[in-house]
Amino acid sequence: MPTRKNPSSHRPTNAHRREQRRAVEEHERELRARAPQPTSSPRRERKRSTPIWKRLRLIAVVLLLIGLGQLVTAALTSSQFRVADVTVSGAQITDADKIADVQQSLVRQNWVRAQTGAAIKQISALPTVKSVAVSRALHWPPHLHIAIVEREPFVRVGAGENWWIVDESGVPFRRAQKSEADEKLFAVTNPKFEPDLGKPLTKENWEPTFQLVSELSTQKPIWPLRRVYFDKNGFAALRLKGGKHDEMLIRLGGDRWPEKLERARLALEYFDRTNQRASTLNLVSYIMPQWTPIRPVQATSTPVETAFTPDA
Repeated sequence: MPTRKNPSSHRPTNAHRREQRRAVEEHERELRARAPQPTSSPRRERKRSTPIWKRLRLIAVVLLLIGLGQLVTAALTSSQFRVADVTVSGAQITDADKIADVQQSLVRQNWVRAQTGAAIKQISALPTVKSVAVSRALHWPPHLHIAIVEREPFVRVGAGENWWIVDESGVPFRRAQKSEADEKLFAVTNPKFEPDLGKPLTKENWEPTFQLVSELSTQKPIWPLRRVYFDKNGFAALRLKGGKHDEMLIRLGGDRWPEKLERARLALEYFDRTNQRASTLNLVSYIMPQWTPIRPVQATSTPVETAFTPDA
């Protein structure tokens, strides 16, 4: 006869139930630990209303911008902003007709958009103009102003009847005239010079001339010269004018010009003190200067070179 199973043997025991509850509680704790913690939302502050003065300021700024836009538009397009006149200063020897053409081209242009660059380019091309600037004058009705700086005479360059007035930068800007002002300028002859109106002389040929003429201009008393010569080798010579030593030639060579000019003055003082005259004073060699005296015709017709001692 088969044995009957006791159903109570399949029921969980109290220890088993406690183990299950413990497992469930641990699982819930793990879930709570892993779950994101709720954050408390910050309390929203009540938005304050914009003060009335800020609103008014914003309105004023907008109106100002609109007004400025209207003003700029009017300045660029209105006929009231057209150039009514163009004045000029500094023009003494520059061609007045060519300046007038530039003035006329600027009149009735818009004061803001006027083509001043083209005007500057046109006037700068004139040989007598050293620099030029065009400015917008704060004046009503609108007008422009052209300020010209002209070239200043520095020396005469040429030969025979062909002479040019040249400024310090070596630019021939006009023909020499038979005026007292032009005649006072030192006259320089150089076979390498090819003067052309408004075209600078070559730098390598002009620099020695500038150095010597600058030195002659600073010395006192001023040298009375008929001509300053440069030969093809760059050696300089002076031809005196007037007084006891009229037409006397002083050879300076190509170096030490300030020292040689001082020695030339000592030689002239020596000639005056000893009542002698020379046709040539040769200072090419600074250490061994020589001079050729002018002797009476009946005594000899052959010039003789004599050593000159500055301390004599």
